[in-house]
Amino acid sequence: KKNLSQNFPKGDISSFRSVLLSGPPGLGKTTTAHLVAKMEGYDVKEYNASDIRSKKTVELVLGSAIDGHVMTEFFNKDRNDGKAKGRLSESNVKSSLKPQVIIMDEIDGMSAGDRGGTTELIKLIKKTKVPIICICNDRLSTKISLHVRPTAAMAETRLKWIAKQEGLELKPQVVGQLLDSSGGDIRQILNLLSTYRLSDKIMNFDQAVGLGKSQDKNVTLGLWTLSEKLLGQQSFRHMTFAEKMELYFLDYDMLPLMIQENYIKNIPAIAREVVQNGDKKKFEIETLNLLSEAANSISDGDIVSNMIRGGQHWGLMNVHNVFSCVRPSFFVHGAKPGQLGFSSVLGQQSKTTKNYRLLREIQIHMRLHISGDKTEVRQSYLPILAVQLTRPLKREVDEIKQSYQDIISLMDSYYLTREDYDSILELGIDTMTKESLMMGVSAQVKSGFTRTFNASTHPVQTFSITETTTGKLSKVGGTGVDFGREAPDIEEALDIDVAGEFEEEEDVDDDEFNLGAFVRKGKKAAIKKETSSGSKVKGKGKSK
Repeated sequence: KKNLSQNFPKGDISSFRSVLLSGPPGLGKTTTAHLVAKMEGYDVKEYNASDIRSKKTVELVLGSAIDGHVMTEFFNKDRNDGKAKGRLSESNVKSSLKPQVIIMDEIDGMSAGDRGGTTELIKLIKKTKVPIICICNDRLSTKISLHVRPTAAMAETRLKWIAKQEGLELKPQVVGQLLDSSGGDIRQILNLLSTYRLSDKIMNFDQAVGLGKSQDKNVTLGLWTLSEKLLGQQSFRHMTFAEKMELYFLDYDMLPLMIQENYIKNIPAIAREVVQNGDKKKFEIETLNLLSEAANSISDGDIVSNMIRGGQHWGLMNVHNVFSCVRPSFFVHGAKPGQLGFSSVLGQQSKTTKNYRLLREIQIHMRLHISGDKTEVRQSYLPILAVQLTRPLKREVDEIKQSYQDIISLMDSYYLTREDYDSILELGIDTMTKESLMMGVSAQVKSGFTRTFNASTHPVQTFSITETTTGKLSKVGGTGVDFGREAPDIEEALDIDVAGEFEEEEDVDDDEFNLGAFVRKGKKAAIKKETSSGSKVKGKGKSK
């Protein structure tokens, strides 16, 4: 109210004009917003997921509401002067004004049909004169988090007080069990306690477990929640082996990656229990041993994952579950010094795919000169080629032209293109990165090399049947047909006695099959066709 009366003084605009409430479903966010508005004397206007909240709708509905007052503010419903209710009060209009507050519920669900609504809402918040309360469920997408998932310590005192008022006694650990089984839904816990009170006055831990299972909340656990359950000390030890196995199947693609990303950040509870005398060195050694066991298990899980996806052995998913999730969590479950991090593997996936593609293209071009596969090219050839293709560029200015020719000659011998040159440098690692190899090479030298390379001719790899320098088609492959004769005209080809051609076929000496059938230099000359009657089309494309 103070900020509103001062027309929202300059500063952090979002902290004055709007507030964001976040937390899991059933926590009481919407109820809290309504109660606060009522206590402060505001009239509430609520928009939730049942309303259309697209960009156009938000602009039309909220655009006029955020500018100032609404008509209902000028109606005095509590007048005692005997006049009919609902009429304008001229004498007490100032005292009867009731300001308005807007509640935007479930804003994290403004997508699909509500396209553009979030962007428009942000624009309106920056200039609104009416307070706006935004509510969402996803705490990871919020900047201000006023509601968090309650722990047993946070909720036990309040829930015990409520239960006592209702004549119900709660034994130790009952509240924690109810929070776990309901997913932190306070509303559901209150409903369970209210129902249980009708038949009994005392609830112990076993009864809470049975009640929680019978009323188990049907919710989809998020990826972070699944990871916290496996890596957290209390949650991991309170679950049975079967319950731990079930978590894997809720997201068997991403959960192993999350465990792999965060296991090393945990402080293992087993290490603290084994080393109880406070010996820091022994504690660190035990921690390293536990992390080593977890890493070995994750490695075994990766092998099983390759068998599942590569050989379609989906029956091994339980084995993969144990190796990649349950067993590593057993070794490292404990305290988390910070927030869980998302898997960084996916962030590098596109880069890995690109590098594989570049390596494959280089190996295809080089295989006319070498017999190595992609692995051998990556490990044996590229490190040496990277040096040989960059070191000549660092020579003296008077030798730079000869350096260009030396590099081009080396590239031609391996049938490498200008794009392959950049790819080889891009695939460098450690001290062989592009920045390290090209350090000291000026932009003028680089552009000079590019111009020289583009101005010269280079051998080009082909994979189709091509013409030789004699103007005849070479025999390619094992078809059993001699392509050594001149190429006939298409009309004459229809009159060829195929059987006779095959009877007169002579074996072609293996020596006549050479690499030239697959490689041509420069641009092949266009095939000329004689316009005179009865002429044959002959291949004229000789290599330069």
